[in-house]
Amino acid sequence: TACLACRRKFHALCATCPQCGSAETVLADRPEWLMLVQAHVTSVQSNDRAVGLFREGRLDDAIAELQRGLTVNPHYATGYSNLGFLYLRKGHYDQAVECLLRALEVDPRHRDAPDHLVDVLHALIDELAQIGLEDGFLSTQPGEKFDDYNRHVRTREIGALIAKMGDRGVFTMDGRTLPRAQLMTLVIHGVRKKMKDY
Repeated sequence: TACLACRRKFHALCATCPQCGSAETVLADRPEWLMLVQAHVTSVQSNDRAVGLFREGRLDDAIAELQRGLTVNPHYATGYSNLGFLYLRKGHYDQAVECLLRALEVDPRHRDAPDHLVDVLHALIDELAQIGLEDGFLSTQPGEKFDDYNRHVRTREIGALIAKMGDRGVFTMDGRTLPRAQLMTLVIHGVRKKMKDY
């Protein structure tokens, strides 16, 4: 296997180049390398089209375009990161977390995915604060209502999402990975602060 970024060869079982850390590799010694390059180009072009659709306010079309590109090349971290961002914009936090964590799985050094996950975390804290403030009804997604039982279901779902992000070691503080328990403590503190601010 060879790295597209630094062109050094390394063992095919490695997910990223041990020299430069790039996740973009090509099987240079096999004829399939051209198909891999074509898949990468196709996913980049889909990403570019999706950015244009997003700028036009066509989020659903942008999501569909990114999904098409990721079908061709499921190893394109930027596609997953942008898809996660679009789900965040739509208020679909569960899907946003899945895509953003997948982006980091494909490329652990991806720059935008952690920032988008911070935005998701803030949105989840806001939602938890609203759950704490409302009596009986609140929305799982913008514009929807649900009963008291589902209110508690949603709280558990949010807790599971935050735990999933904590287990992946996505967040850092003072240059160190934030453990899951400490992340949960910070979330609880953030929710309490927001509830006092309302």
